[in-house]
Amino acid sequence: LVLLARPFNFTWWGVVSGLSWVPAGAAYVVGVQHAGLAINQALSSSLVVAISTFWGVVVFHEPLQSIPLATLAFLMLVVGISAMAFFSVPKSASAAESAEPDASDLRTSLTAR
Repeated sequence: LVLLARPFNFTWWGVVSGLSWVPAGAAYVVGVQHAGLAINQALSSSLVVAISTFWGVVVFHEPLQSIPLATLAFLMLVVGISAMAFFSVPKSASAAESAEPDASDLRTSLTAR
């Protein structure tokens, strides 16, 4: 429907975008498997902001009103992302097994009554 209202304009940036979309989707799936949906969503959303800011300032030379404040905001974002990643590491498998009952423990407790 968009092509009815706008003319088609091919650029190589579209190809680059498409080629980066599939690996990013695969990385997202792996991230959900390892960190869980909530942590992965928070990290990926924060990283999108950080990477977009970097590209806007460094590659596309977007104007900044205050370089010191923009630098401080970017550093705070990077520190926040790093802290979120560091403190959201899941428990090790052995600690998780001893702390949480599995399905066999539930069946045993229900049949013992």
